Amino acid sequence: MAFCLGPFCGKFRDELGGSSDSDEEEDTKMKGKSKKKKSKRIKTKPQKGGASSSIAWAPYLSQVRMHVKVRGGGEGADTLIQVTQLTAVDSSVTEGMLNRLNQLQQVYVIKIVKCGLDKVPPGLDELDNLYALTLSNNSIRKISPEMAECQMLQQLILDWNHISEISAGLFGQKSFTQLEVLNLSHNRLSFLPNDFGQTAGRVSNLKYVDLSYNALGSIPDRLMQCRQIEELNLSHNCLRELPVTYDLVKLKKLFVSFNELRKLPENIGDSKDLLKLRITSNKIQKLPLSILKLWKQRNGKLEELLVERNPLQIPSITAFEMRGGETGMDDALHLLEDYGKELQEEEEKKRMEALENDIRIRFEQQHSLGTETAEPGDIDAAAPALNMMQHIDPDSALDDWYFGYCKGDQAKITAIRDEEQAMMIWKRHFFLNTQQKHVKAILDKDGKVPHRLEVFLDPASFLKFKEQVPVQDIDLFFILFVYASKKVYASAEEWFNKYHIGGAAAMTKDEFYELCLASKLDVRKKYIDELWCSILRLPPSEKEFSETKIATLTQFVAAFPFPPIEGK
Repeated sequence: MAFCLGPFCGKFRDELGGSSDSDEEEDTKMKGKSKKKKSKRIKTKPQKGGASSSIAWAPYLSQVRMHVKVRGGGEGADTLIQVTQLTAVDSSVTEGMLNRLNQLQQVYVIKIVKCGLDKVPPGLDELDNLYALTLSNNSIRKISPEMAECQMLQQLILDWNHISEISAGLFGQKSFTQLEVLNLSHNRLSFLPNDFGQTAGRVSNLKYVDLSYNALGSIPDRLMQCRQIEELNLSHNCLRELPVTYDLVKLKKLFVSFNELRKLPENIGDSKDLLKLRITSNKIQKLPLSILKLWKQRNGKLEELLVERNPLQIPSITAFEMRGGETGMDDALHLLEDYGKELQEEEEKKRMEALENDIRIRFEQQHSLGTETAEPGDIDAAAPALNMMQHIDPDSALDDWYFGYCKGDQAKITAIRDEEQAMMIWKRHFFLNTQQKHVKAILDKDGKVPHRLEVFLDPASFLKFKEQVPVQDIDLFFILFVYASKKVYASAEEWFNKYHIGGAAAMTKDEFYELCLASKLDVRKKYIDELWCSILRLPPSEKEFSETKIATLTQFVAAFPFPPIEGK
């Protein structure tokens, strides 16, 4: 992995081998920026050998220019300054030199590569200005806890070592408060502590993390909650799953190739800036539907999706391979989108079937009102699972789906409310008329009626009946009918206008038939006639006369079961 100073430049090793244009563009272009803070620690006094330390390290020191954040300059403000860098590559570095490294207070950047180090040099936390530390290609086995006190460190590169353990707290809440770049690739890690990635407390500054080429079997939840991470490389490990919690909202590149993953996080589509996703050589059979949010054709930014050597079925791996590249990716995502639509339709169908079944059960309960053992006013006895009454609350909030077309016009709203009141009166009269006919039939047959039903023998029952009018089966069906349509149309007006094609501002019965037959429900002719008569406030006996009638949008909306009923 190559790095340069200034804006951090780096390269995640391509897990697929070889090189390509996308490989050269890819992986970690890391911007290193320093934020200086006054240290609260009590520093050890420099040893007397400070001069000799500078002399020993002098051949390895050089001046470079780098970007450093300016105090008080606001977020992202920085300036280009000249700093001291220590670079030792494949050199003979003595233990004495390493022990006195903490005396080089003027050093901002340390690079000790291929020098046979078996541990991190001591006292680095005493370097107030240490901004970047690279100890690649050595034999380091453990990171000392004191490293967590490097409060100014923004880049820590420890790839190609023998590190097999990360102690709890090392990359936890109170450590590495400025750390943005972390490279632990090509080590021997098989486990990470639960607080790994929680640097600087609740809001981690980590932007680039490379844990590739280790032996990790899992990833801590904390790492997947680092909202600032832009590039994450977990390739060439032993991962079987990723944490369910996924909050990498700023992620641009995710590499998880050469693992044993069976699925990706369901909400990976929340990473709206994702450019590259590599999942080569895993056991993934199905891509999450949220990945469609990343697709360029759906306003996403995804440029590269590598899926080779996976048993993909949804979408088929063949779709990616037939034309290859971005074209193959588009073909596959089209298939995934079609699958998502089919799945949604199937789920909607099941919901509708369940709801329709529930409504039919309620119908049967309501029919018990017509038996000799239950009277119309005895709602609880007749239908214990259902106790609701359609009513009008003029002070209730107006539902935009119903009233949106009024656009606040009080006259239109009042017209709907008046129609509702008329509808309620009509339903009451219709119910009482029906009960009177029913009671008369019982009297003609048996010569008497149950005491509880005698009220309906009185011609003045319209005045004497004080019970609530129960919701009828046609009302229950109307609930189901409107519920299904609200999933399809943005408003009642849109639904009405879709099938109203005549010149007059009203719907004919033929147009209403078309509206009903287009529903996902199996709307039978009997229900269509009853719905139409209900809208026009006509008794079913006059359904033939209703052929010539027309319904206005106001009547259409006023007939709907409003939220107080739907909620039941």
